[in-house]
Amino acid sequence: MRRRELPHETISRSENDRPPSATDRGVPRYGPASVKLEGILLQRDLDRPIGQRRFARLAFGRADTSTGSRSLRAETSVGPLQLRSRRTPEVRVPIFDLLKPRNSIRLMKAAVCTKYGPPNVLVLTELEKPNPKQDEVCIKIHATAVTSSDCMVRSFNLPYSMWIPARLVLGITRPRRPVLGMVVAGEVAGVGRGVASFSEGQQVFGLDRFAFGAYAEYKCMPSSGLLTSKPFNLSYEEAAAIPYGGMLALHFLKRGEIRSGQRVLVYGASGAVGTSAVQLVKHFGAEVTGVCSTTNLGLIRSLGVDAVIDYTKDDFTKMDGLYDLIFVAVGSRVRPPSRADCRRALVAGGRYVSVDQGKPVMSIEDLVLLKQLVEAGELKPVIDQCFPLEQIAEAHRYVDRGHKKGNVVITL
Repeated sequence: MRRRELPHETISRSENDRPPSATDRGVPRYGPASVKLEGILLQRDLDRPIGQRRFARLAFGRADTSTGSRSLRAETSVGPLQLRSRRTPEVRVPIFDLLKPRNSIRLMKAAVCTKYGPPNVLVLTELEKPNPKQDEVCIKIHATAVTSSDCMVRSFNLPYSMWIPARLVLGITRPRRPVLGMVVAGEVAGVGRGVASFSEGQQVFGLDRFAFGAYAEYKCMPSSGLLTSKPFNLSYEEAAAIPYGGMLALHFLKRGEIRSGQRVLVYGASGAVGTSAVQLVKHFGAEVTGVCSTTNLGLIRSLGVDAVIDYTKDDFTKMDGLYDLIFVAVGSRVRPPSRADCRRALVAGGRYVSVDQGKPVMSIEDLVLLKQLVEAGELKPVIDQCFPLEQIAEAHRYVDRGHKKGNVVITL
């Protein structure tokens, strides 16, 4: 016979009376979603091996519990969440974006260098869009350039004497920074704390020699780096053709102590550095002779040189005429005249400089000067071809041939 329950024995618990679970607090269950633990992307799923699953439980806490057996603290879109343990004091888990669902992660297109090698090692993929840290700006890139330095890093085409130090700096089997590209031309998409010199929507251009990262839709770089407002009279594609060649040419001409009234010869005058160099020589008030191949003679004349020499027909080191400064604007891989050969074409006390000499020093003052010269009409960008980011491998293949005129630009 069933005993009748007494009133004080009757337990009535409504839906609102039950202890809230982790899911009620906004903590998502473990499932196929990407989370980020101190910069490392992990997959929360229950298919991982039992050892990894136990580690995940220890790191992230239980997926859904009404007893709160582990304390979890993280920032979400609705504020800080907290699960407190009844048996142990509160434990704060040092994780970021743990509760961020997969569909909230903003992705961007980027070209990644998977290993050292030919152009086909560049693969188009999607990466997480970077966020600017303190004193950084995030740039939405509209155009960049394929430089000889980019190709050198990708192929690791360096002298044997530099292999060990270069591997330590760049990466052992592949670039440590897999997204190559130094030149940026775009607009500011966001600024970090402490940035007062740039604002969202501002059109900028510049160069990042060491961090790379321009083969992508977005890139973050220090606000104190080589970055300034874009010349008002250039498009993004034209602006991307200025920083690399212009800053290198400016550095080496200053190193050669260029002065007004000198006679200057630029060997390799049709490349990215050479086309900038011949125009900068005219800006400094010197007389310039450009050396290039037959097909590029017309291009060099259009830049305002005083004389041209076709190196396929004439050897300037054996011709009449001496120069105060000889600037070799191409690297040793194209086998330019040696320093000893060039001495025959120098006046007494003349100077010889080459892009292979030492590490160039670049400053924001140089970049601002280039911008001013562009806006004054004294420096014009020279673009050979433009490629979309999807054809980055073909662009590198074209530059590897060693016959580009001026710059090869990538559009995004």
